[in-house]
Amino acid sequence: MTLIRFPYKQLRGISQPVIPIGVKIENAWESVNVYVDSGSEYTILHAKIAERV
Repeated sequence: MTLIRFPYKQLRGISQPVIPIGVKIENAWESVNVYVDSGSEYTILHAKIAERV
């Protein structure tokens, strides 16, 4: 397994575990920032993004 490290991002003055991912919406790829929860089985996207997919 390959280990990939991302630095935490500052959001509203607090370090957050946020990484950019690519989401294909129709025929184009868009960058979306998502929270990382290593103990989670699911990823939750904001409804505005999910509605566009």
